[in-house]
Formats: sequence, structure tokens, C-alpha cells
Amino acid sequence: RLEHSANPWDYPDAVREAILAPVRAAAVEPPVVCSEPRVDAVCLNSPRGLVIPLANYTLHPLTNVHFSVRADRDVARVESIRQGRLHFRRAGGRLAFSLPLESTDYIKLYYDTGFQIRIARRGNDAPFAGSAQPARKSAISRW
Repeated sequence: RLEHSANPWDYPDAVREAILAPVRAAAVEPPVVCSEPRVDAVCLNSPRGLVIPLANYTLHPLTNVHFSVRADRDVARVESIRQGRLHFRRAGGRLAFSLPLESTDYIKLYYDTGFQIRIARRGNDAPFAGSAQPARKSAISRW
């Protein structure tokens, strides 16, 4: 007899694996793969990138959680709301990155648009695509 639980951390590993068996047998490529089975990670698409809300159901902080995300477009940068900019690498059509996770976080993957729009403080002398000048504090975030 299966015990019922609304708590993901109480959900038996064997039952979770049995539920996932048909998906794995069909060789479905998930948009997000996480190294920790009790971290909830879903991929939300937008025209400018992806957002991945994270929820840690292990009931303890994790020091190094690995993620692999399907990326059909070039990605310029990956950021965590709590950790800031993350280092990532591309492997085939996927991006790989890691981060510590206490309870929750949001990961933002920004598509590479090939240019960046910036607004200078004094008017329309803003640098455009290909400029080596760093973004200024007055830059507008396009997210």
C-alpha cells in the first residue's frame, strides 16, 4: 500500500522513478535537468530568454546543484536572483551551470540579441552595438 503525502520531501524515490519511467523510456529530452531530484525546476519561455523558478524541497541548503538547460538560441548570460551572474558552458544544444541553493531562487537566461541598447545620462550619445564601453548605471534593463 502506498502512503500519501503532500510533502515532496516525503515522496518515495521508488515511486517517483516509477512515474518517470515511461517518460525516460520514450527518450523525452526535458527542458531542464537538475542534479537533485527534490529541487523543483521548470522552464518558462519568453521572447528575450528563459526564467527557471527553483524550489528546494530537501529541507536543507544545497552547496552545489548542477543544471542542464535546453537552449535553442544563443544565450548571452545566465543570472541567479540570489547569486548574481553565473558561469555557464554550452554542451551541444544545452547549457550547463551550477549554484548553491538554500530554499528558492530564480534563474534568468538572457538570449544573445547581438546588440545592447544603452541610454547615456546626458542625452543621445549612448554607445551602441559593438562598443567596448561598459554599461553605465543609467542603462535600462530589457528584461
